Amino acid sequence: MKKRKNLLIVLITIFTASVFPGDTTLLFQDAVDHLSRDEQNTLLKEGELTFYHEDLFSPILIPDGSWKQRISSGIGEKQLNLAIEGLFLFKDFDLESFENDPETSLVKLYNRLQAVSTLEGIEYYSASRKKMRVLFEESRRIPDLDQPKNSLDDNISGNLPGEEFFYVHQKDTTFGNSESLMTLYYDEPVISTVLVNQTDIRFKILKVIDKEKLEIHLVILPTDEGLLFYAVMGADTLKIKKFREIAHRSFENRIKALYAWYVDDLNL
Repeated sequence: MKKRKNLLIVLITIFTASVFPGDTTLLFQDAVDHLSRDEQNTLLKEGELTFYHEDLFSPILIPDGSWKQRISSGIGEKQLNLAIEGLFLFKDFDLESFENDPETSLVKLYNRLQAVSTLEGIEYYSASRKKMRVLFEESRRIPDLDQPKNSLDDNISGNLPGEEFFYVHQKDTTFGNSESLMTLYYDEPVISTVLVNQTDIRFKILKVIDKEKLEIHLVILPTDEGLLFYAVMGADTLKIKKFREIAHRSFENRIKALYAWYVDDLNL
């Protein structure tokens, strides 16, 4: 009788492990439960959803979690008047490797997010020019805001700090030079970051976004259906119809470019 009982326990354990994902992996259905059935099906079939906010921002696509409050506080409380959300599903995510060694995989996911130098040279589709264009001519970590010309290496680490921040210099092909504060968070198993501009952003000679009025949030969620990548870009922009139309298309294509950058060569 005791042998039968032990065998039953083993069988139950094997069955449970084969049906349900590991503790570190989120259930896709739970992560997208806030979406409609049609939106869930679109995400599974097409791999992306986007939503445009004008004037008031209230997150539509973001999965629930501590990161949602940070994003709502950042974009909502600053009353940023234009925002684009994107939710993407990377189905080629190596779930087996992730579940076999989640800690190593999470470190790789984290390091990919903070490797800002690899953003240099990435391209996005320019709606105004109707062609692909380099997004960042320069992208690097810097010691502080007083030393934008001094570069620091990407801090490729072997651990997962709960929170860290550093400064970034970027040269955007459209908006020129700017410096930002980048903060990364680890809420097991979710990795997220926010980039907030620390200098004014200009289009040619015109100032279009004030200091601390542009936020870019990225959230990485490993699920049993693939890697969920959430992005939102929010800004307090000029309320000029033509400019906002351009900003709308530009923001959407930029978050798509950030997603393409992130999942490219993850090596998981």
